[in-house]
Amino acid sequence: MRWALNEAPRRNARVEAVLAHRAEPAFVPASPMGFNPHGDMPAQHPEQELHAAVQQVRALVPGAAEVAETVVVGDAARQLARASQDAALLVVGTRGRGKVAGAVLGSVAADCLRHAQCPVVVIPRRAVH
Repeated sequence: MRWALNEAPRRNARVEAVLAHRAEPAFVPASPMGFNPHGDMPAQHPEQELHAAVQQVRALVPGAAEVAETVVVGDAARQLARASQDAALLVVGTRGRGKVAGAVLGSVAADCLRHAQCPVVVIPRRAVH
C-alpha cells in the first residue's frame, strides 16, 4: 500500500485498499466450551482491520491521499482479479513463503498475474522492510 500511495500522485490516480476474507459460518454447532471447530474468531472485524492498516500506512507517507476501503467476502485472488476490471493498476505484495510452500498453498500474487484485467505490480516482501 505504501508503494501505491507514493505512486498515485505521479499517475493522478486514487488508491483503493481491498481486503478479502472468508465469511465465518453463521451457525456454529454445539461444542464443548472453549473449543471452536472453526478456529479463533478474529480480534477485529475485517472493516476495522483494514481501516487500521490503511491509517498505519498513510502515516508513513507524507501527504498521502485518502484511501477508499473495500472489504469483500471470498477468495483473495479471485476478488482482486474481479476488482482489477475497474482498475488502472493492481498492486499486491508477497508473503515470501518460498517456492515449495507457494507451489503447495498457491499464491495470490501469482493468481493475480494470471487473471488480472489490468497491469499488476508485485512488491516483494524484502522491499517492505
